Amino acid sequence: MGDRNLNPSVIGSVVPSFGGGSGGGGGPPTGPAGGDLSGSYPNPQVAAITTTTGPTSMVVGAVSANQWLQNIGGNTIVGSSQLYTPLQTIAVAVTTFNTDCDLGNVFALTAGVGVAWTLANPTNVETGGTYMWVVTQNAAGNGVFSFGANFKWPGGTAPTITASAGAVDIITAVAHGSDLLAVHQADFS
Repeated sequence: MGDRNLNPSVIGSVVPSFGGGSGGGGGPPTGPAGGDLSGSYPNPQVAAITTTTGPTSMVVGAVSANQWLQNIGGNTIVGSSQLYTPLQTIAVAVTTFNTDCDLGNVFALTAGVGVAWTLANPTNVETGGTYMWVVTQNAAGNGVFSFGANFKWPGGTAPTITASAGAVDIITAVAHGSDLLAVHQADFS
């Protein structure tokens, strides 16, 4: 069967013996515990922990048996059979929509009336991340968009946002280094 003694470098300087007589037969270990354990076998205790690292607080919420919550950077990620971040609405700064990708992956914005708008290069983009912008056209259908230089489009041409009142377009991009490889789906009206 082989030697049943454990390597002392793994558990400390004291190697417990296993019951069962000669030949190292079965049974629980006996004797004093060592390493990170105190007391004696078969019921040792974890020795006092002198340093700790990790969270100092935890967000607690009610979830069903098949869900989980995770708080990352102040943003809650909810999971069950799906993983998602809540939809983030982007406020306009003069005529520019600025996106902070630390807030999530899906963003909503609405074009104002008769103004040229810019969807600026987002901040805090992670290579490999997928990001979506749900763009709602204004009631007059005359919002015009341009995009930051990091947005790269098939064929090298940026799309034209649907010019119908209340039309919804979706921009989806995958971050590849500093580039956002983007596609446009038009007119969800």
